[in-house]
Amino acid sequence: MKRDKIGNIIRAGTRFGNVLYGYVRIFDKDFNLQSDFYTTDITSIWSFNISPENEIWIATNKGLLRSKDGNKSYQTVSFLNINTTAITFTDNGEVWVSTQEGIFKSANQGKN
Repeated sequence: MKRDKIGNIIRAGTRFGNVLYGYVRIFDKDFNLQSDFYTTDITSIWSFNISPENEIWIATNKGLLRSKDGNKSYQTVSFLNINTTAITFTDNGEVWVSTQEGIFKSANQGKN
């Protein structure tokens, strides 16, 4: 769980059962559910973080995804179909991503 810049509580993970899918849920400061996002395919969410711009980034088995619209949708930023396992941000805007192949740094929001 993490808090975003306006105090919302964000929880993400992978649910196992008849179908494997990832989920991201946002609650307000009083724990009222604000939004739910579920992947529509077999996607594992290993880690997530909140960017300095208050965007949600998730590290999945299918690449690095980002939501710019408050958890309504996610777009692949980079590492398409590569198992990304963790993500963090530095104060100067760098994005650090861990994969099974190593650790990578991007100074331009994951574009390269």
